Amino acid sequence: MSDIRQLFPMLEGYILGEPINQHHGVCCYPAMAVGTEDKYIVKIISVPANPAQTEALLLTGAYRSQEDVLAYFRDIADGIMQEVKILHSLSEQEGFISYIASAMVQNEDGSGFTLCLLSHYTATLEKQLSRATLTHADALNLGMDICSALSVCRRSGYLYVDLHPGNIYVTEGKICRIGDLGFVPIDSLGYASLSEKYISQYTPPEIKDAFSALNATMDVYALGVMLYQAYNNGFLPFNTAAKPGDSLLPPANADEQMSEIILKACAVDPLERWQDPMEMGQALITYMQQNGADDTPITPVKAAPVSENTSFQLTEDADGNLQFLTDMAQLKADLESTADYDTISKEVSDILNYADSLAEMAVPESVTVPEHIEVVVPIPESAAKPTETPVEDEPAKLQNDGNEVPEDEDLPLAENMDGINPNCRKNKLTFAVAAIVILAVLVCGYFFYSNYYILNINALEIFGDGDTLTVTVHSDADESLLSVICLDVYGNHFSAEVENGKAFFTNLIPNTAYTVQVSVSGLHHLAGETKGSYSTPPRATITQFDAITGITDGSVFLSFTVEGPDSKEWTVEYWTDGEEIRTKTFDSHIVPINDLTVGKTYTFRLLSGKEITITGTTQITYTTKKMIQAENLEVISCMDNSLTVVWTAPEGTTVEQWSIVCYASDYSYTDTIVTSDTSAKFYPVDHTKSYRIEVKAVGMSVSQMITIPANSVTLTGLQADTTNPDKILLTWNTSIPVPQSGWNLYYTVAGVDAAQCIVCTENTAEIPKLIPGATYHIWLEDMNGNLILGSRAQIKVN
Repeated sequence: MSDIRQLFPMLEGYILGEPINQHHGVCCYPAMAVGTEDKYIVKIISVPANPAQTEALLLTGAYRSQEDVLAYFRDIADGIMQEVKILHSLSEQEGFISYIASAMVQNEDGSGFTLCLLSHYTATLEKQLSRATLTHADALNLGMDICSALSVCRRSGYLYVDLHPGNIYVTEGKICRIGDLGFVPIDSLGYASLSEKYISQYTPPEIKDAFSALNATMDVYALGVMLYQAYNNGFLPFNTAAKPGDSLLPPANADEQMSEIILKACAVDPLERWQDPMEMGQALITYMQQNGADDTPITPVKAAPVSENTSFQLTEDADGNLQFLTDMAQLKADLESTADYDTISKEVSDILNYADSLAEMAVPESVTVPEHIEVVVPIPESAAKPTETPVEDEPAKLQNDGNEVPEDEDLPLAENMDGINPNCRKNKLTFAVAAIVILAVLVCGYFFYSNYYILNINALEIFGDGDTLTVTVHSDADESLLSVICLDVYGNHFSAEVENGKAFFTNLIPNTAYTVQVSVSGLHHLAGETKGSYSTPPRATITQFDAITGITDGSVFLSFTVEGPDSKEWTVEYWTDGEEIRTKTFDSHIVPINDLTVGKTYTFRLLSGKEITITGTTQITYTTKKMIQAENLEVISCMDNSLTVVWTAPEGTTVEQWSIVCYASDYSYTDTIVTSDTSAKFYPVDHTKSYRIEVKAVGMSVSQMITIPANSVTLTGLQADTTNPDKILLTWNTSIPVPQSGWNLYYTVAGVDAAQCIVCTENTAEIPKLIPGATYHIWLEDMNGNLILGSRAQIKVN
């Protein structure tokens, strides 16, 4: 960063951050003007982009010598500077934003050239699209503004070939402007080629590579693709493989008239496109006049309608089974057909999740009592004597006790059985006991299933913060039985126990989707909300985090470098002993912090937005200092091919080192001296050129500056004779003869504000003694008001 400031002195007075983007030999730095919070972008362009290009040109025989290669690169660098002039010229008309300063220098080793372009920081269309959807009014303004700019460009004889959202800047009034290079003369399209760095998703498909022929509809095509993307939920119409004959579907959110305008602009066949941006702009104006435009977002937000009369309660049927009063399957199908799950209300989402969990839950069948069994009791045999004659040889029947029973004797009934066979009574009792046992088993099984086997998870809350994850489990179950598993897309899984209703995970992989699931140990089954998901944001690395003294006492400038994805918003929190933690939010890589206590050591911690996480050097400490500036800066000599400057340190301040930068107005000379003295001498210098000198204390961000005009005159040998009580006699020498018009000698007396002037036609002058014992301040100027260097002096009289 210091090398760039020395290479381009026009950057003095700006605080530069670390580079935020580097590609194709282009490096961009955020910057801020000293004394303000105005933001700028510094673009450094290297020609060639890579030193290896020089060797390649020599090895292939394209150029014979290093001088020829250098001349080739000079043509390229001059072409870029010419484009800067074109952009500046167009910015004076309509539709373009120019750089506020530019410069080009040849590299010291003679290998090529380095260019510097300075511009105000303005939000791009690309950044706006990443934050919010365009409204209908925004899209129409974009189309009409860019059509107007492209028409102005064509009328000036150029075609803009690098149109994309990153080169379109949106001002505070929502006016779209083009603000970068990419101009090709229209009369050279037949033999011009498109640089590889200009090929993007917005380049027409017929421009397949750097050797494809250009055509005059490239700008209209790029604008058409941007409008297609705005009206198509952010999706491009097709990939770069499109070819003539391919047809495009209308943008998802454009009406028929708007679709015709956009499809004509980004047609695959160049002959079918708008041939002039003015024609397309007029079509957009007609559309607005007929249809109007408001601030409604182009991408519609869908809602999931649910009838107010729909009931989501449970009931029990005649058999004791749980049922929904509403057909949840049909409800879910209806919701899927009318809404996106990403946009349905939280209430409906919760209902669907609850329905799914109940559908997965196994509900036990209701208890069925066995039917009554009819026991048929046989009629006992009669005790009457049989009519048949018994067979003599039939053996006698025995009673239960084994005694012989006479054949002609009746069988007696049991006295306590009430005429029922004992075996029948035994069977009935057995069935009753069995029924009771079965009922008890079923009741116990249902109790076990409902109160022990099934454990319900009432709710699962998942909160992620970068690479950490907190899972809150709401359940009446014994949490010692519960654990949470976190599974990534690569098959890795991590487990954490549930304590006080929470499970924690750390050091998760960036930019990865995780599935979160509650598990249970033992003879149990989980029901309810047991699953969820979480995706970690991508991770960026802070490779450098610095602090330097600001522009006031106790202030500081913070700057940092990001490697990887960038955040749309940054926050720094800072604190010191005895003070509360404070924060500041910003959207660049450099930020001023004011109102700090001088001499205290502060800790600064960098925080990113929610879309990324950061690692690396995210915290630094810095001891605030009192602002130190050089005083009484003066050039005392500009002669003999040298230039000498002197200054003083603030009273009561000790400065260990000063940094002094000197450079010529045409940047042909630049040098930096670091010294502990309060004077510095630069040589060799050319007195026919003007110079600028900047002095600042090392570690400070504010410098004192002085400019030395070309052909400045230096005074030497000043003598003051105060022996005469009435006057002071002054004599001196100058680096050039006294001009015919002479010198103007000015003097003031301590306590008297008005300066007196004496015209001197020679290198001598007499000053009257007005106040005895006073101190006289004198200096010389030429008739044009230029200070004679080294002429300031103080003379004490008696």
